[in-house]
Amino acid sequence: MRHLFRHIQEIHDKISRSERVYIMVDYDGTLTPIANHPSLATLSDTTRNTLTLLARRPRCVLAVVSGRSEENVRRLVGVNGAYYIGNHGLEVRGPSFSFFHPKATEISDNLTHVECDLKEALVGVGGIVLQHKGLSLSVHYRTVVTHLVPRVKKIVRRIVRTYPRLRLTYGKKVLEVRPRVKWDKGKAAEWLIQKIGPGLPVYIGDDKTDEDAFTKLRNGITVLVSNTRRTSAAKYYVNNSEEVLRFLNILTATLQPPRI
Repeated sequence: MRHLFRHIQEIHDKISRSERVYIMVDYDGTLTPIANHPSLATLSDTTRNTLTLLARRPRCVLAVVSGRSEENVRRLVGVNGAYYIGNHGLEVRGPSFSFFHPKATEISDNLTHVECDLKEALVGVGGIVLQHKGLSLSVHYRTVVTHLVPRVKKIVRRIVRTYPRLRLTYGKKVLEVRPRVKWDKGKAAEWLIQKIGPGLPVYIGDDKTDEDAFTKLRNGITVLVSNTRRTSAAKYYVNNSEEVLRFLNILTATLQPPRI
């Protein structure tokens, strides 16, 4: 991987040549720094203003992608004209259409049962945050004491295995209980592009679940947000959400309609 700002001219040139550009950006850890509790990850006014400008650019399709529910991330961002991709791609809502994965909706009742099982099995473990998101369930353990983390993971794995229609994936200090369907952030991004029309995808994300998008959008501009080097399918990297904002501001200027 290469640091994005060392290659900004080639990126600028590629975007300038594109008739339509998809700006797809993750929320937690990308637009905002990672927080100890999901409720503490709030978007700055500066970032919101930049996203608003991007959404107004005629050549830009802005999409905010998240493991959160579509409703939750839409409320947190609050930018009109953007598309919101929630639950790791299982739901999409935007100016022109909405999408909810039909098989995931059928399975959603299982998540309520899993949540009850987890609450009972994890009673007494401090720092656990269960986040039921309608089509998926997150088990956050960022503030769990270190020696209890293996126990938490073992309990969650054991319970999820009893629900064959669900699967478990891993993120940054979070376990994700998701429907066992062949769908992810990458497939949702591809679906959005097919729905609207051809264009250059620019995808920015920080978590393991974003790797699906990096892989499927390999012909676009893919950016990992990480201050430590790790194996990734992304072509470029930036260190933190501050550098993400800097890049978004560059995109805003690049996509500015020419003056007449």
